[in-house]
Amino acid sequence: VIQELDCYGDVAKWNAERKSHSRDALDVLDRIIEVDGKAYCGTELASLLEEKRTWHLTVLKYAQDEGLMPVWEGLSRRSF
Repeated sequence: VIQELDCYGDVAKWNAERKSHSRDALDVLDRIIEVDGKAYCGTELASLLEEKRTWHLTVLKYAQDEGLMPVWEGLSRRSF
């Protein structure tokens, strides 16, 4: 689960380039479920994302309404 997003770096750049297509942007509470077609979790996932320069992610997207529980919005597969 993405708990916070930095203002700098590759993900920030990706999100800025897709500002008009917000469904393509990564958000807090989205869940990365695969990297390059393989499931990872926890520190293994974090280490892999730091090591690699290009990712093919499968992400569970959640709608975000302030004050409400997140609601599953869809599945997104994107390359970074």
